[in-house]
Amino acid sequence: MKEQSQGGEKFIRAYSPKDILFTDNQLDDIANFCCNDIDGHKSILYVDVTFQLGPFFVIVTSYRNTTLNTKKSSIPVCPVLQGPIMLCMLKGKGTYWYITLFQKMMAKVPGLKFHLHAYMTDGEKALREALGQEFERSVAFLCKLHVKQNIQDKCSISFRFRRLPFKLL
Repeated sequence: MKEQSQGGEKFIRAYSPKDILFTDNQLDDIANFCCNDIDGHKSILYVDVTFQLGPFFVIVTSYRNTTLNTKKSSIPVCPVLQGPIMLCMLKGKGTYWYITLFQKMMAKVPGLKFHLHAYMTDGEKALREALGQEFERSVAFLCKLHVKQNIQDKCSISFRFRRLPFKLL
């Protein structure tokens, strides 16, 4: 914390700590699977503020290894792998934009800003804006679960349905 004065009044400016955790292998994988087309397969970078851990929020990224397929499913599915994470005390525009997980990732993988194919996140406005600013050439997707919930919420308000009279795919 830093004590400052403004117009004769003293105040304390607090900084929100952030811890960013990743391995070089995770960043190499994101560059390979989310920025390149491997045998017609591309991965999306998934980003989500998953839960609160004590006073911290946990921002988790994940991606698919497009060189591997599961054998047990009828349709080949690439496994999801854990990407870099960030622990922070505040959620909001400032947390996501200033010295963020995404800026650190781009510092380690310089072409990520221009070559990331797509990212997916929930409907949190500040996170979507930060990702949109950092990865302006990438396609933005909204998580299917959140889209479904948004449709259900809007329909229940607009049409006064407790449950939708139809099934969402």
